[in-house]
Amino acid sequence: MAATPACFIAEFSASQPGVCHRLVVDPEIVREVSLVPVADRLPSPAISAFAKAVMENDWQMALDAANRAAL
Repeated sequence: MAATPACFIAEFSASQPGVCHRLVVDPEIVREVSLVPVADRLPSPAISAFAKAVMENDWQMALDAANRAAL
């Protein structure tokens, strides 16, 4: 019997026509992502803007919306 290929990717990743996707909600998959500065190096404007956007985002609201969509 052949195995069915599967992978876990970010919800809004690019997808290909014909690829099926399903939200995984039980058990919930959680990962921690860290933003760590490099010692003795100033961040580029792009990294600074990214870090600011990450810090200002309401992650709990996004999580709640994803949970509602999965119902």
